[in-house]
Amino acid sequence: MQLERIQQALSDEGLAGWLFYDFRQSNPIAYQVLGLPTEDMYTRRWFYFIPAHGTPSAIISAVESHVLRSLPGERRIFRTWQEMQDHLKELLRPGTRIAMEYSPRNAIPYMSRVDGGTLELVRSYGVDVVSSANIAQRFVAQLSDEQVEMHREAGRRIIAAKDSLFAELSSKLRAGEPLDEYRAQQRFLELLEQAGVVASLLLSIVPFSAGTSSCSTSGPICPAREQYMPTIHGWPLPEHGQRSLPVKARFLPLCAGQETRPSPSCASDCMPVRR
Repeated sequence: MQLERIQQALSDEGLAGWLFYDFRQSNPIAYQVLGLPTEDMYTRRWFYFIPAHGTPSAIISAVESHVLRSLPGERRIFRTWQEMQDHLKELLRPGTRIAMEYSPRNAIPYMSRVDGGTLELVRSYGVDVVSSANIAQRFVAQLSDEQVEMHREAGRRIIAAKDSLFAELSSKLRAGEPLDEYRAQQRFLELLEQAGVVASLLLSIVPFSAGTSSCSTSGPICPAREQYMPTIHGWPLPEHGQRSLPVKARFLPLCAGQETRPSPSCASDCMPVRR
């Protein structure tokens, strides 16, 4: 856990503290930020409060008093739910603003990790609970320089493979050859492999008006010269990359026109353009 960075982030946001809450690993953000091992067993509720200034405090069950041992600070043990609430009340100062993993009106479902009852309990002590989204992203959503460069390199290779694939598909469409999603997907995977990119992806080619994502199987698609929407969803990375980064790309219609540039007289003259 990066305590100094967390406390600096709290000060930057004008918050009195960050209250982490979990029940049976319901809050993955807490485990990421605090660096907790997910392979351990957690069957009881726990809280961990990091103040903007001062020493953190853990509120843990006597049944599982071993949890959070890797974290610094005071340890408060509860044996009953009344003791748990008493410890919580002692930690939280009325009139202060604290962060928790919650999202107003569930605007960001990924951040909505604290149940409504727990929010009611915490707010009953006179504190203002705000979303931890702004500070959590500093610790779970920021890429290192190495990861950024890996992402860019993967993008360069994917775009090159896409350009090769679309050129092949366009040639087949102009020649009147039948196409199907499965063979297009397999060809794309071949091109990615040749580029040194490992990928797990979905590729669908559907009528422009009905964009969808589905696993493609062998079979015919719409006749040539009709507009298609190739959609690619996947998690590609360079062959020796250490972390998979999700990539979603949607492209404008793949068409079978005679020209390779947009033409106002024929909607099917357009070549694929990355959106």
